[in-house]
Amino acid sequence: MTRLGSLTDRKAGEGAATAAPSRTRDGNAPEPKPRRQRLLLGGIAVAAIGLAGARLVPYIPAVQEWRLERRSLDELLKERGDVSNDPRLLYFLGRRLNEQGRFVEAESNLRRAVGLDPESARLRDEWTRAQLGSGRTSDAFNQLRQFVGTHPRSALAHLALGKFYFAQNSMQRAREEFSVAVSLDSKHAEGWAYLSQAATQLELPNEPLEAARKAVALAPDNAGYR
Repeated sequence: MTRLGSLTDRKAGEGAATAAPSRTRDGNAPEPKPRRQRLLLGGIAVAAIGLAGARLVPYIPAVQEWRLERRSLDELLKERGDVSNDPRLLYFLGRRLNEQGRFVEAESNLRRAVGLDPESARLRDEWTRAQLGSGRTSDAFNQLRQFVGTHPRSALAHLALGKFYFAQNSMQRAREEFSVAVSLDSKHAEGWAYLSQAATQLELPNEPLEAARKAVALAPDNAGYR
């Protein structure tokens, strides 16, 4: 082989050695550092997002509702303390107090809750129950009439007023409000159930059974609608 050929072969070998990737002790090529850094940073970011999400879970409205609904009266009173600005907490507290016949205590808590969230129909409904239980019938009627006046397209507002009339044995007016409620929300099983009861009290033909069937179809697991 000539000297020129020897030099050419030597340079070719050096070029191949330069092009070949370096190897670790186990014979594998090391992973490029930039990619390892990206993976590490990505893992840190995912972990941070997961941790932040876990901390936020207790503050999700649906989770708060689930938690408060399962608390005892004593637990709710303890959580409220001297005063609370959480209408959800006050709602469930007022409901528990109503269930135990402590209407005066319930009324004060629910009144505050309505002040914090005046647009809530369920608060108005529970507040009415406390007002009636504590003998404040006129106050209950006035606040419900005002609420229906400002929310004429709310099925829950008409349902709450209908339940007030029902409790006062004013069945014709109750039926009228229940009819409006189910016309605004035909999927509301409670509205159909109350309409059936009011129509039964008025001894109307057909309507009680038809309304009852719709209530059962919408809430087949509710034994009270059968």
